[in-house]
Amino acid sequence: MTKLVPVIMGSRSDHNTEHNKKLYAALDRYGLPFEPRVASAHKHPSYLAQMIAETDARTGLSVVYITIAGRSDGLSGTVAANTVNPVIACPPYSDKFAGLPVLSTVYTPSMSAPMYVQDPENAALAAAKIFSMSDKELRARLVRDIIEMQGKIEEDDMNLLKKPQPRQG
Repeated sequence: MTKLVPVIMGSRSDHNTEHNKKLYAALDRYGLPFEPRVASAHKHPSYLAQMIAETDARTGLSVVYITIAGRSDGLSGTVAANTVNPVIACPPYSDKFAGLPVLSTVYTPSMSAPMYVQDPENAALAAAKIFSMSDKELRARLVRDIIEMQGKIEEDDMNLLKKPQPRQG
């Protein structure tokens, strides 16, 4: 089955941000095809619903949506309420409200359950893990990545033990 990650943004200005560049690079790294899209839950909800329906109706397609919207982020909950496919809400960081996450992404109504992942690279990883449930090659790649990360941690620890440490106390 062909995989697809529609990356739905609240506005065109979100497309070339550092946040999205990190997301796109991570999706590429996992070999996940993606489609950048623009839709608004507040300004044109019928277009958003149509976009989701058309994407979900494509046969032979396994879909994980990633939504990128700040401010009130009505987008993520609306996408989740209109699809049975997984939705990962990955709003960009903002200094507004002392850096608190978009609360409407974190607290959603019942039957609208987007998964909140702040870091764009981790959002891509979450999508890869979802797809790996039915893709043995992707699953093996993720296992290799985990083993490599664990090996690096062990190596860093061993290297630190070999060096004289400053005295404590």
